[in-house]
Amino acid sequence: MNSAMKFTALGLISMLLIAITVPTTTYAAGTLTIYNKNCTRLKGFKKKHEVKVHVFTNEIGCRDIHVTVKKGDYKTIGLKEHGTYEDCGKYHHEATGTTAGKADVHPNETSWVTCLKDAVGLCHCLKD
Repeated sequence: MNSAMKFTALGLISMLLIAITVPTTTYAAGTLTIYNKNCTRLKGFKKKHEVKVHVFTNEIGCRDIHVTVKKGDYKTIGLKEHGTYEDCGKYHHEATGTTAGKADVHPNETSWVTCLKDAVGLCHCLKD
């Protein structure tokens, strides 16, 4: 292996290490991090170790998304999609299978929600 090939290989390895250590997605203000502590759901006859959370607001043009989070894991989503923060109001977050989720996530702040089972076994997502 000549020195030019060694130098090229070293450069590629360095770029790969930088790409791994630098986050590829940065989130500005207006994010929601959803943590699934112990929720599961049924899909057909199979038990999935995940929760599906619906994040939405009743305003037109604002983010409306379903996020699937595995048990013991978390996901962060940006809340701003269209319009301004003031147009969207507070966001609802509810686990699939439940209704009347809380509407306490502000679109211009960084928020955290934890999903966990209650004593009956229903999954609820509550703001931290």
